Amino acid sequence: MKKILYLGCLGYNNDYNVGDWACFEATQQLLPNIELVLDESQLNDVDAVVLGGGTILRACSPSINDTLNNSNKPFFIIGSGIETYGFPEH
Repeated sequence: MKKILYLGCLGYNNDYNVGDWACFEATQQLLPNIELVLDESQLNDVDAVVLGGGTILRACSPSINDTLNNSNKPFFIIGSGIETYGFPEH
């Protein structure tokens, strides 16, 4: 079975993030025969990396650029965004 490292700001209890969970669940449905791994320390054991949900490109994994640049793994983005830097939020 293929394995994919899924990186998302899923959160639990007070940090629960509905949008990020929606992306995670959609990924599970899109890839039913793929094991989704949530532990970043298992990077060497997976076939690819998926970034999913919300503002992961800044908020949830500050080392994500280093992780991806050093892994040589294919990576994909599903439903991810990025917060605006230096722009006021309304």
